[in-house]
Amino acid sequence: MAMDSTNDVFWATRTARTILDAEACGTLTARYGLVERARSAALPGLPHTRLPVQTNYLTDLGVRGMTEAAAFLDGHLRIQDLTSHADDSIQPMKPSEWATRWADGQYREYDFCALIDAHVCFAGNWSMARELTTAVLSAAKPLGTHVALLYAAAAMASDADSVFDAEELFVRAAEATPAIVDSMLAELRLAAFVLKRRNEPSRALEILDRLRHRACDAESRYVISPADRMTMCALVANLAALAFIRQGEPREAFDSISNADELLPRDGWVMVERDAAHRYTSQVKTNLAQMLAKRGDSAAALRVMDENIAHNRASHPESLGETLSIAAYFHYRGNSFARALELISEAYRHVRLEGSPARLAKCRKIAVAALHTGGRAGEAERIIGRMHHDPLGFDDDIMTCPGVS
Repeated sequence: MAMDSTNDVFWATRTARTILDAEACGTLTARYGLVERARSAALPGLPHTRLPVQTNYLTDLGVRGMTEAAAFLDGHLRIQDLTSHADDSIQPMKPSEWATRWADGQYREYDFCALIDAHVCFAGNWSMARELTTAVLSAAKPLGTHVALLYAAAAMASDADSVFDAEELFVRAAEATPAIVDSMLAELRLAAFVLKRRNEPSRALEILDRLRHRACDAESRYVISPADRMTMCALVANLAALAFIRQGEPREAFDSISNADELLPRDGWVMVERDAAHRYTSQVKTNLAQMLAKRGDSAAALRVMDENIAHNRASHPESLGETLSIAAYFHYRGNSFARALELISEAYRHVRLEGSPARLAKCRKIAVAALHTGGRAGEAERIIGRMHHDPLGFDDDIMTCPGVS
């Protein structure tokens, strides 16, 4: 049962229900995360909670059309036949028909968000998310809520050739919420879209400058806390660093990312969610370390990564996999092969819980490089074998090498 290209808005929901039926019957072969993600996609409803390590690609600050969820699901569908569990409780429906029913009042904006969430976060089907969003935006009934507009903007931003302008949708999302932090985060995503999709660093910097002033003004009026303001300004400086790089200004970029690191508060958030704040902290420190490494200061880069690892262990273990992987790569580049293997082995145990085959493959590649360069070619070849035969990460440990692959 391989993943199909389909014009059915309920494909993700039907697939999720098929997986849950197989799991209930005890016939499903699955890595951690598949069943848990299927439960929310099967309703369909917007999940109130997610797996700690599961990214919501629709509300993440980036504008990337990530396909990791698709690879994770497709990998499971390829290794087993779930035909006998196929769900037929919902009739197929084209995006245009769903949008017509939505305009007639049969569906709510909440239902639209739930379907987009299921297609993106469970199935990784950005194409269907764009088709449904295009159909809804073409209907004679405008989206009005912040979340619906944000989901629509994210879907449109995933492809540069989308029919509707994501920039306009991000602006509308920012204007649709009375919560100032949510509004500012929508503006930040607008800046990311202008920078990364439109490749207009100068205009992105203008948006970021206005956003910085807006955050400072909100703090001065006691609308947000000092920690909220510092977090917003750190995110602005973090994205501005990339804009400066795009403009060929490395010194300004380094100053900006250094400023972002200095701004990050340790507590005191009121309107910024604590989990998000810790995730932002990890991202900024990782970016600073990478820039230090590019400047040739590997010792300073490793110090920042050690700080980040300590921060993740204490406050945000969900970010440990990525942080440990990057630190392992730095140690490999510094010829500290034993330390690289130690870190990447720990990273693997975290990453294999994320449902991200590409990140898992990167972990294994770092291990292979460290082993091979360190004179352990036989072990490196066995891990390469596991990369081909176990892309989903059923192995408990990166060094696990069954006798027969």
